[in-house]
Amino acid sequence: MRLAGKLNVPLVLAISITAVLVVGSFIAGWTASSPGDCKGTFTCLTANEWGDYLAGVSAPVAFVWLVTAVFIQSRELAEQRKELALTREEFRLNRDVLEAQAGSFAAQTEALMQDRATEEFRERVRLLRVWVERTHSNFREVYTTYSQNKTPVGERKDTGYLTAEMPSEPTTYFAELIRRIAVSIVRHRRGEQGVDVAWLAYGKVTEIHSLGQRLRQIAELRDNVSPSAMAVLSDPEFEFVLSNYPDTAQEQLAAEAARQEADF
Repeated sequence: MRLAGKLNVPLVLAISITAVLVVGSFIAGWTASSPGDCKGTFTCLTANEWGDYLAGVSAPVAFVWLVTAVFIQSRELAEQRKELALTREEFRLNRDVLEAQAGSFAAQTEALMQDRATEEFRERVRLLRVWVERTHSNFREVYTTYSQNKTPVGERKDTGYLTAEMPSEPTTYFAELIRRIAVSIVRHRRGEQGVDVAWLAYGKVTEIHSLGQRLRQIAELRDNVSPSAMAVLSDPEFEFVLSNYPDTAQEQLAAEAARQEADF
């Protein structure tokens, strides 16, 4: 509407000038002096003179409309440039919105993957705990109080090194389990004896190997879990356990032996 209003002004002006030129030319031609035997100038014009007259009238009219057309086109181009600038700005804003939405979707996807990995971590730790308690629990009758007749009163308590008095929260439980395993590995390598070494020195090979496999399966989740779980899985103590666990060390020794045999 604004563009149409702006274009009407030169059109009205061109029409007005055209009307003035045409009417003025007619009046000038009619009132011009003519021979005595003519009732008016137009009646005495020959064909060539009519051509000259019409050419003289149409030339300024054509020039007026040429200028008007150029002016209108320049105004239209200016308006189109403004519209293109607004369109580019709108595209830029849409692109920014899309990029923000993409970033939001990426963050949501990452958070969802992190939640799933954390739940998987908790589930694997829960299964690990069930397995450890089934294979390493050592319930004994522990006498802690006495009855009125001085008879010891006992209660069954788990005294297993890897199972006794463990935290209930999965992340804390896993951190404590790793700490105990690390202590066992260090003392076992020193050749020391004790409850904390017995499960590693005299335990079943299949159980020791199975525990190592479960620990490595949990370690696979370290890059996607929550920060609290990642802190436990990235702890140097856990790295020490993974690198020095008996079955890992045996596999490394076997691989080294195989390489030495290949060299010979």
